[in-house]
Amino acid sequence: MANALKQKPLKQIGKASTTRATLPPDAALKKLLQMFLQEDLGAAGDVTSNTMIDARRQATALIVARTPGVLAGTRFVQLLAGMVKPALRVHCAARDGEQVRQGQEVFRISGSLRGI
Repeated sequence: MANALKQKPLKQIGKASTTRATLPPDAALKKLLQMFLQEDLGAAGDVTSNTMIDARRQATALIVARTPGVLAGTRFVQLLAGMVKPALRVHCAARDGEQVRQGQEVFRISGSLRGI
């Protein structure tokens, strides 16, 4: 994993596309995300977080861009947060397709530390 963090960002070849992707309906995305969660957590859930973190503990997580780029996937983050812990609050500081700078905050997620 340490090697993956040290890789240089990919360079753009040619002109950037102006075509916008259309996401499937939320129901289809939720089904896909549920499969990911089931594979990752299984029937027992997040055993480590449930054991180590007090259920009443609240926190705020900031997700920042590691490198300059174009933001994508905000809908996935919002849906996933709602599936893991419906009371989580997700603030997107940029929209899909917007340029982000290295170190720029792109998401702020607040609520249950276990859920985060």
